[in-house]
Amino acid sequence: MRKCENVKMSKSFHIVLLLCALLCLSCSRQKLHEAQSVVAAADSLRIAGQPYTDSTQLAQAYTTLKHWQTIRPDDYARACYYYGRLLRAAEHYAEAMTCFINATHSRSKDYRLLGRVYSNMGSLCHLAEEFKLSYDMYALSTDIFLSAGDTTAYYYGIYRMAFEKAEMADSVAYMSLIREIEHVPELYELSLMTQAELYLKCHQFDSALVFADRLALINSHNTVGLLIKAQAFSFLQLHDSATFYANIVMAESNKLFDIHNALYILTNDDESKDKNAIRQAAADRADVQKILKIRQGKLSQAVQLLELDLNRKPDRRWLYAVAITICVIGLLLALYVRRKSRQRQLLSQQVAE
Repeated sequence: MRKCENVKMSKSFHIVLLLCALLCLSCSRQKLHEAQSVVAAADSLRIAGQPYTDSTQLAQAYTTLKHWQTIRPDDYARACYYYGRLLRAAEHYAEAMTCFINATHSRSKDYRLLGRVYSNMGSLCHLAEEFKLSYDMYALSTDIFLSAGDTTAYYYGIYRMAFEKAEMADSVAYMSLIREIEHVPELYELSLMTQAELYLKCHQFDSALVFADRLALINSHNTVGLLIKAQAFSFLQLHDSATFYANIVMAESNKLFDIHNALYILTNDDESKDKNAIRQAAADRADVQKILKIRQGKLSQAVQLLELDLNRKPDRRWLYAVAITICVIGLLLALYVRRKSRQRQLLSQQVAE
């Protein structure tokens, strides 16, 4: 009787375990489907030109798909990308870079997505003024877009690479890149902008003004071109023109770098203002500097994470373990075959005798 009762209890216990396992699997599958729905919604909004803004849902999808990355690498990479974009917009740069790095390790075959991931990494490096590293990330992005057959993204990638070379005042490399996109009408304005930036960095201020004027004919509200004109006039000691364009930049741009540079000109070149107005401009610039310093600290952390990942030595312990296992199995098979061969030889000998 006791044995029968024990057997019944054991069966009941195993049934309960099985039901619990099935319930857990069902819940896990449901979470997976919910995460995939969130990523699909983010895809739809991106195509419509809108960001996915529900940080809670996206964070949950990112966490869920992390557990399924082995069998759902594309979904996981997309979750990394969208969550990274959301974190970047919120100025959580280190966390955003972590998401982008995870996407590059996801083994995803969605090359257009990976191209966008590397492009975002390049943008973070650019904001941190790490132009060489930014160029390298844009180069990776551009190669991936080319292999994916996305010519539009490829040309925009070339423009970004050219802009980084302009920032580094590398005119030779810049010219070889810009020739690739001169025939693309959509990039004509951006080409003029990069050329104006190149000549400004090379201290060829007259040429910088020529291309900035051409840019203004196409888009008079391009704040990059306006700032280039203000800086070029400032270097040429034409203070009235410098302050004129600096004031326009202040009115039209909301970018901290633009405002910081424009305030520098207004502090040092504006001869029409009284001392109080100049002091106020200097105080405003100091406030912007503090904000930029905090942001640059965050961006530096993000760049350090990328550099650590790029310099990380791959963990080959699993490869060594597999190689040793194959060698051991091969040795055992060789010994087995040799033993069988000897047995056959001995048997043949006996039969012959």
